[in-house]
Formats: sequence, C-alpha cells, structure tokens
Amino acid sequence: MRTLRRGLLAALFATACQAPPPPLAPPAEVSIEIFPGLPTREPIPAPVSERVEVLLDVTTSLRAGPAGATNLLAARTAAARFVRGLPDTTPLSVRALGLTPGGSCESASLLGPRQRARSHAWLAAQVGSLMPAGEGSLAVALAELRGALAERGDLERSRVVVFSDLGTECGGDLCTAAELLLDAGARLDFVVFGDAAAPACFDALVPAEPWQEAPVPDPPDYRIVAYDPSPEREPFVLAEGRADGSRQRVPSGPVTIELGLDPPALIGPLVLSPGTRTRVRVVEFSDLDPPVREWVWATEPLTAGAGVEP
Repeated sequence: MRTLRRGLLAALFATACQAPPPPLAPPAEVSIEIFPGLPTREPIPAPVSERVEVLLDVTTSLRAGPAGATNLLAARTAAARFVRGLPDTTPLSVRALGLTPGGSCESASLLGPRQRARSHAWLAAQVGSLMPAGEGSLAVALAELRGALAERGDLERSRVVVFSDLGTECGGDLCTAAELLLDAGARLDFVVFGDAAAPACFDALVPAEPWQEAPVPDPPDYRIVAYDPSPEREPFVLAEGRADGSRQRVPSGPVTIELGLDPPALIGPLVLSPGTRTRVRVVEFSDLDPPVREWVWATEPLTAGAGVEP
C-alpha cells in the first residue's frame, strides 16, 4: 500500500467550482483508519501446485471494546473476499480460531472437514457468517497447522494467510510459531486488525531490501464530500484529513469519502447521523494475491462533551 503521488492526489482532490454548500445540519463525527497487512521475509516463489491455508481469528476478544463489532466485520469480510478471489483450482483449507463455546483456550476449527467437496464460494459464505464463541491462542494455532502440514508433506508448497488482531489472551509465543513455520518452507502473510502493535520480532521477519514497502505505511489523505446524485454539480467538500483514526466533525447527512489509496477508493454513499461518531475502517493489503481491499463502518453515540481530537 502506498499514498498517491502528489500529482495524482491533486487530480483526485481538485475542485475547480464547488457546488453551493448544503443546508446547515446538526454535527456528526467521522474517523477513518487503515488496516495494513504485514509482509514476512522476502517472498518465496510460489510452487506450481501451491495450497492456501487461511487462519481466521474470530475470538471473543476480537469483538471486545468500542470498535469490536467493526473489527469482527472487517476480519470476516476481508477473509471471505480473499477466499472467494482464489482460483477454484487452488487447494484451500480454512481454519477459524474462537468457534468453540466457553472461556477456555481451544484449538482452531477446520471449516467443512470434507472440503474436497466444498467450493471456495461455499467456504467464503461460511467465513462471512462466523460468530465468536470462545478464545484461542494464535501461536498454538500456527504450531498445530505447521504440524498438520508437515504430516501431509505440504509445508514447502503451502501459503498461510492469517487474519487476526494478534490478541494474546491465551498466550503462546507468536514469534517462535511464525519463525518455525517460515523455516519449514511455508509462506506466511498477516492481515492485522485493531489497535495492537505487531510484535517487535516481526521486524526480523520483514525483508529490508529497498524494494520492500514499509510494514506500516503513512496514512493516506481523504476528503468527505456531501453526497449529491446529480452528475452535473461539482462536489462540495465538507472536510479533509488523514486516515489515521483521528476524529473529524462534519455536518450530518449523506456523504461519500474519497480515499487517496493507489488506486483511489470511493466509499459510500453513507449517512452520518446527528450526534454519532462513524468509524470507517479499510482493509488494504495489495501484496496478497488476490489483493485485499474492503471497508466497513459502524456508528456509536457521541458522549456528552466529546470534542474533535486534534
């Protein structure tokens, strides 16, 4: 993921003649942030018969906190789209962490054990409807997956794609689990949700060659535009900012959001309700094949006296 070049941003955000401002409306707030993927080491050339192993975190901790519902929806949506985008000829297994009811830490569950008879579309539909029921250790899940792949002799032709918030509620050494999986010859990608920082050890797993993008790129610019279905009128810009999660106060009503990714993203139209904060979260990981880009949004009431964050 990269921000747009200056000339492209100027073209995207240019407004030669704005439409008349919309009527004054009660205020609402918006925050926009990006979930970047984390590449691991120099990419290994994909074998001709590469199989894909998806490990999706839907533990109860992922849904906790004010942004939990949005994190869960973003994780499921991104994973489902990734699964659906794979060629039907690609061998595929999907495991989900957090499906076993109860508070104890359980192993990941394999979706559709007889997956040879299941299409990728069927698996994507199952992924999109998963609900948290318990907890589990991501480190243990990776170790168990490594063991299953080794038993089948599939390690060196497998690619593991993890969708998670990197929660540590059930412990385990995620760094060691990732390192052992890579050392065994598998490829490994992470798409991370939520506010948790990646473990420091991930720096050692990410290549430092000049061609490799930084694992945490700069937030792109955006602008919020009053929605007007009339194609003849120039857009009226309500606000501009950076997609770093900071809060922006704008008039309520229907809007679209123009996000300076490469290629640019148009989000909406969506309706900003008076007295609420709308959290827009975008999953952007262009290094995945197929690439992942999804956006989800959720609203929450503004607390009394809440103001716009700097």
